[in-house]
Amino acid sequence: MNVVLLGWAQTLGVTDPSPAARALDAFDPTALLDRSADQTRLARALAGCARTLTGARGEVEMAWSSPAPSNGLRSLVRAVDDTASVLQRQCAAMSTAAALVERAKSNARLDWTLAAAQIESLEHGQWPDILGGVLGVPATGTAMRIRSILTDLNRALQARLAEADAALTDLRSALAADPNEPADRLHVGPAALVGPDPIGGPAARTDRSNREQLAADLRSGDPVRIEFAISITRSLQLAADRGGHAELVVYDSSAYDGQGRAAIAVGDLATATNVAVVVPGIGNSPADMTGGITVAASLKDEAERQEPGRSTAVVAWYGYDIPLSWRKDPSAAVGTRVTDTLAATSAVNAEKGAPVLAADLTAISRMAAGSARTTLIGFSMGSTTVSAAARYQLPVDSIVLLGSPGAGWGTNSAASYRNVPASSVWTLSYDQDPVTLPVTDDLVTKNLHLPDPFGPDPAADAFGGHHIDANTNVPVLTGSGLLPALARLAGDPRHHSIVNYTQGSALAAEGAIIVGRADRVPRKSGRPRR
Repeated sequence: MNVVLLGWAQTLGVTDPSPAARALDAFDPTALLDRSADQTRLARALAGCARTLTGARGEVEMAWSSPAPSNGLRSLVRAVDDTASVLQRQCAAMSTAAALVERAKSNARLDWTLAAAQIESLEHGQWPDILGGVLGVPATGTAMRIRSILTDLNRALQARLAEADAALTDLRSALAADPNEPADRLHVGPAALVGPDPIGGPAARTDRSNREQLAADLRSGDPVRIEFAISITRSLQLAADRGGHAELVVYDSSAYDGQGRAAIAVGDLATATNVAVVVPGIGNSPADMTGGITVAASLKDEAERQEPGRSTAVVAWYGYDIPLSWRKDPSAAVGTRVTDTLAATSAVNAEKGAPVLAADLTAISRMAAGSARTTLIGFSMGSTTVSAAARYQLPVDSIVLLGSPGAGWGTNSAASYRNVPASSVWTLSYDQDPVTLPVTDDLVTKNLHLPDPFGPDPAADAFGGHHIDANTNVPVLTGSGLLPALARLAGDPRHHSIVNYTQGSALAAEGAIIVGRADRVPRKSGRPRR
């Protein structure tokens, strides 16, 4: 770094350009090129294997009358070719990123050199200080020109940094493709060549990767990240204790202004016959997943009780920006607490979380066996998130909406869902649950003349789908007093809890849906209106 240039920046109070320059200098395109070269050699070797297997397939067809060996080789060749293609695309992306980063670094060095030369020229008085002469203050004009030079240098360096960041962002997108995915396909479906791989499969790889990140957070020295990682570690232990096996499906300690993101599977996704994903409502946080893990374990136990000999894995998904989570989050600024509280009054966070849930479900489906049956369950605001996500292409067989305040703004009925038919949509809303009753929405829409904050009621008969016939597990207030009268009018908050919605006859119905036994689920008519 040019000491004189840095001295002028300090003297004039201009932003120090050296951090941006050092950040650019830290980018090492050589490592990318080395990895690209190694991966290119691997891709070429795989392409050679594919050619050899293709030749062997012809000999197998002549030697075997059954088409099974030939078909198996065809699947193997396709997997090898696909893996080689992924590697080749990633190699090209790495080479492109390396070239763009090197160009940004080279241009930044030129920017710095030019600025230093211009300042040195001014210091040696090759340009007259006209402004200083007029004002009678020596070097005033020189200082202004140097300030302009430093400002331009900062702007140029930031532009170079943006170029390098854009190149690396594109590279991250290319590297998101999993070269193992074609091989994973050989383990799933009715034509699988080999059984599920619980050690090297996508579920195990994802779990290992997320646990490595968790371990890094524990060593980070950052109190917030450490606290988050400790809480997830406790939840993993609880999940393993309750389900015999636990997998860290999602982990990101930095998401959503300190709330974080996490999802934990209770059970083994790779070998499960049935998979369920549970999305919680407001007031929850991945920093305290005890309630979600307990519910997931109860659902797993119930499904396996109803279908002995077939395993179930249930994922507790705390992956969206959950309103009112700040009460449990490791750290939340005052501003975050305000916005987090206001978010509980509408479906905004549910709508934003929908595509995130859809993407995570796609990843979870790759971790599970191809023949596994998948059920998506949402409670309260979680049900709104589930409903909004169902407008995307989801790899699920059934949807269950529990204690729902509404189905989201873009959902008119169960027929609005992309690939889940109305016959596979289930709703349970207790008549004593104030969150599901029309009184609150009527206040907003009819008296205040504002839009419906959560969308249509999925418990309404007009919404479609099936309505589960189950009673609340909380005692109902009776009598002629004030409290019973208020409860009959506006509901009783005690009835709105995920525990209440996953006990007794409700739990039995949910277990039947998870294992695909809709005939065991008691049904009733929906509500006449919202």
